[in-house]
Amino acid sequence: MKPVGDKFLDQAEELAQESMKAMKAFLAYQGDNQQYYHKAKVAAAGLTNYVRLRATETNRMEVEHMTGRKMLGRG
Repeated sequence: MKPVGDKFLDQAEELAQESMKAMKAFLAYQGDNQQYYHKAKVAAAGLTNYVRLRATETNRMEVEHMTGRKMLGRG
């Protein structure tokens, strides 16, 4: 499996940070403007995708690590 590039991960992390801001704004908002809700809903989807990307990348790295250990006879 091809690793995710650092540049892409950095961009995804920036998007996740902006998503968190939109979600916080929605949680703090006390009015009835539906735009806050819709922005938070899109932000939640973006944040979910970022978390999945990170988890997938971590799993890939673990598989590579375990494969390396097997090849060295340590696993």
